[in-house]
Amino acid sequence: MVRTLEATDRLVVVVVDAFGLSTWRAVNGRTPCFNSLHAVHGATIDSVMPTITPVNFATMLTGASPVSHGITNREQPLELETVFHVLRGEGMASATAARALSSLGILISPHADRPGIAESNTDDEVTSIALKALDGEASLLWVQLLDVDDAGHAHGPRSQEGHDAASRADSNLRKILESAHRGGYSALVLADHGQHTVEKDGRVQGTHGTDMPEDVVVPLAWANNDELGDRVAALNRRALIIQGPIGGGKTIRALELAERAREKNLQVMGVVSLRVVEEGDTVAYDGLDLASGARFPLVLLGDRAGSSDWVKLGPWKYSFSETGFSHANTLLTEAASKINEDTLVIVDEYGHIEKLGRGLYPGLLKVMEALSGGGFLAVTCRTDKVDPLLQLLSSCERVLVLEADRRDFWAALGDSFI
Repeated sequence: MVRTLEATDRLVVVVVDAFGLSTWRAVNGRTPCFNSLHAVHGATIDSVMPTITPVNFATMLTGASPVSHGITNREQPLELETVFHVLRGEGMASATAARALSSLGILISPHADRPGIAESNTDDEVTSIALKALDGEASLLWVQLLDVDDAGHAHGPRSQEGHDAASRADSNLRKILESAHRGGYSALVLADHGQHTVEKDGRVQGTHGTDMPEDVVVPLAWANNDELGDRVAALNRRALIIQGPIGGGKTIRALELAERAREKNLQVMGVVSLRVVEEGDTVAYDGLDLASGARFPLVLLGDRAGSSDWVKLGPWKYSFSETGFSHANTLLTEAASKINEDTLVIVDEYGHIEKLGRGLYPGLLKVMEALSGGGFLAVTCRTDKVDPLLQLLSSCERVLVLEADRRDFWAALGDSFI
């Protein structure tokens, strides 16, 4: 760690309270940001005893053992020299982002040059304070996120509420790391202690303070600013391939995915191809603009095409509308220009002509390029097109591939995509 961070002159430390190793292992499907950072540089360390926040924060900030600093609760004065004092002596400033009623807020923040206190006592406000601080001049920013600890105490560290809290913490961590990279900071992320499950009055809850491994062993992850940039860019590229044969339900899944994304308040854009059936036979495909709901012609059976706008490509029995595909690519280009971390773009589908660089291929490329700024991309394809599509999406670190007709489709997707 010292070698990695030795050239660092700006550092953000994020403490995810109660995010012990056992908790992380239980919820790591909900923590892609922390997982990605840990993959760069990661280790496990032990909390000091007793495994409670004020004791461990005092040790972190002073380097002293619990016997030396004497802190047992957050209301005590911390009388030893802290890293904040050392920085001040070198002409550098320190800052915090903490809940008002937290150990960081009460015990530690009074020693910082620029204490940031969230009077609402929410992690959302803590994150907002941290983002503002990262635009400032502090050489060291110390942040404490408490949602995981709160949910663990109330429902148990491995509860559904615990999983949801880990997801929120990871989302806030991602915002902090993105801002840290822009501000020239390196990052260090760890927990102060873990948590174990107990049953009290017939209810599952969580607690800590013991020498149990669940309380003691915590994960540690870090990256310098350059490495942080690589991680942030990779996390911003999230793609899903929905694959299957003709008539295998790919478009239905894409439409269901769009609806689920809207329920999560995501902006949904892109193009879906709707089958047009007459007397049981497929005679055409219309494009559906997912942003506006408007339909437009894309594909017709070859002998039905009646104008020069319809062209035949290769050996296939269909004719393709140049106007329709031009419009579809315009829609995808517009989606690329508007994409952000709260946007889902769907491209249905990557097929024969896309593999040849025609059809929806130009618009798909535009969306892929824009993913570096955040957002989600879902592409449908036939089973035999998965490999070339994966090669095309090779810049995306997180690419999920799911069969459209699998019974546990949504369980398999979980929260790992949107």
